[in-house]
Amino acid sequence: MKKKIAHTIVLLFISVLCFSQNGKIHENQIFKSKTLSKDVKYNIYLPSGYNQAKDLPVLYYLHGFGGNHFSSSKFIKIVDSLISKHNFPKLIIVSPKTDKTWYMDNIEGTIKYSTMFISEFIPFIKEKYAVTNSPKQTMIAGNSMGGFGALRFSMLYPNIFGICLGFQSAIDTDYQFKNMPESDYQKFHQHIYGKKDTRDAYVNDFFYKNQPLYMAKELSAEALNSVKWYIQCCDNDYHSGPNAELHIVFRNKKVEHEYRVLDGKHSNECVTRSYNDALKFIQKNLSGNSF
Repeated sequence: MKKKIAHTIVLLFISVLCFSQNGKIHENQIFKSKTLSKDVKYNIYLPSGYNQAKDLPVLYYLHGFGGNHFSSSKFIKIVDSLISKHNFPKLIIVSPKTDKTWYMDNIEGTIKYSTMFISEFIPFIKEKYAVTNSPKQTMIAGNSMGGFGALRFSMLYPNIFGICLGFQSAIDTDYQFKNMPESDYQKFHQHIYGKKDTRDAYVNDFFYKNQPLYMAKELSAEALNSVKWYIQCCDNDYHSGPNAELHIVFRNKKVEHEYRVLDGKHSNECVTRSYNDALKFIQKNLSGNSF
């Protein structure tokens, strides 16, 4: 009987030990935004041993159009597994719910998500959680609309974000933008860029100042090289052309970056196939080592 009890205690200890090696996702957390005058939901992943940690690297994961703060779940699961095996540095992952804002302030000033994210949300995260202040260990990643947001934020705020990963980023050329079907413009962009009478009016100064492809053309190589870039897309994707053009702009300016093109269409499956490679990129730029 004593041996059986002892054996049971050992098994329980092992179970607790294994559980303690995994981090935890705290779901549906609330940030009260004064800028938006509403609550912003977010999920946050805290690695095992978080209570003892200080100044951990942080990654902000931005979801796509129609996604939400749970869209990063598969990415987090892979990261947590690697951390539990001691094959990846501990970090915090923050996944805000942003609706269909494109992570921008709209032209009419009625949507101010960009202002909220930079001026309120990030300071809130830094105050509430043990995250680093170092841009070199502050990452931003995103899928589709989220990739657009990650690229745009990194170009505007390299003093905040030092590592950027854009997965099938939904960026556009001016030709694509003004030639898209009117129904697509109304569905995806009108609430941000405003109602227009003609297609030519789709493209204006507001467009050029906020589209990462054209922002990159205006920024200096020195400014762009202050960020580590990972650009991914699939070849059968409406946005593969603009991503390829961004790659060319970076090459011509001698901006260090990683560029990946996979076989497939614009889909979550295309993105998840890049996660392992993208995590090697993060590992390398956080610690200088690969796993």
